[in-house]
Amino acid sequence: MPAIPQLIIQILRILSSLASSLFHLCIKTYRKGPILARVIISTIILVVLLRLEWAFFRPRILLFFKTGTAPGDRTLPLRVKAAEEVYQKVLRQRQELIHRTGPTPSEVAAWPRDLSLYTLWDFFPAAFNCPHTVERIGNLGVGGKWVCGLDRLVDKKDCIVYSFGSPWDSSYEAAVLQRTKYCKVYGHHFDTNSFGPEVKSIDRLRWRSQFKKCGLYYKDEPPLYRTLSSLMHERGWEFAALVPLFEAYRDLPLPFGQLQLEIHANEMPLDKVLEWWELLEGAGLRPFHAEPNLIYTNINRGNLPTIVDYSFINIRGEHAFVSNKTAEQSETHTWIRYS
Repeated sequence: MPAIPQLIIQILRILSSLASSLFHLCIKTYRKGPILARVIISTIILVVLLRLEWAFFRPRILLFFKTGTAPGDRTLPLRVKAAEEVYQKVLRQRQELIHRTGPTPSEVAAWPRDLSLYTLWDFFPAAFNCPHTVERIGNLGVGGKWVCGLDRLVDKKDCIVYSFGSPWDSSYEAAVLQRTKYCKVYGHHFDTNSFGPEVKSIDRLRWRSQFKKCGLYYKDEPPLYRTLSSLMHERGWEFAALVPLFEAYRDLPLPFGQLQLEIHANEMPLDKVLEWWELLEGAGLRPFHAEPNLIYTNINRGNLPTIVDYSFINIRGEHAFVSNKTAEQSETHTWIRYS
């Protein structure tokens, strides 16, 4: 071990002596000094302790909270990683359930008529823990959707929401516009020409919203059916088509941060739903919330609950929900809602 220079030793001794003298002076002043001196010393000690707590314990404390909008949120990557580790365990459990009830996906009954204790949706739980605040925006019942981290988009200038379907209730779109300063919402439906009254009745929201009479399809058949890529190119945001939805993005980050999707399974067998679902997972989408559409089930008494609203977060890329980069550094914060 190399010897410590004598000069450094002398400096350390002097600093140690000064620190000891200062400590004893503080104790003496605190015991016998005036009240003001005691208050000042107590405040200094409190500030030092708080700074030490912030420096040493902050990462561990924030790990248990879902919020974190500040660019300095150092635990966000850790929370995303921890949520993904849990989700991978659920994927293994899915394979175990398929093996027990199949043993292959094509042999599994999506809606068993015997006493089997599962349904189609038990194979696809919303098991990913979103690293931010999860909340339902829009009307209760029809119209509302579950979102994650909306507070991170409040001041984002490059925020875009593409909305397809549900033209009669636009409370979700109105909530996004009201809760953010710059987000733009583009609505689409093949059977109507405008948003619902929730957006139309508020003049200050109109300039950030546009509506086009068309539906989303796997190929362009204008004017009523358009692909997502052609719509985005028309709006000024060009990237590869999501056709067939997610196959092209198995090895690339998807061009949006979140997806709210109403899934109609109907009579689809498990193996077909699984094949499509794994495309989403392979592209980086993780479900963080699921809400069965019990209104449909109630209206159509006797029908199976085959419609579920899922909310997905994209764990890849540098968008606002998984990255702390500023708006200038990160990608466009695009959001897609499809009902």
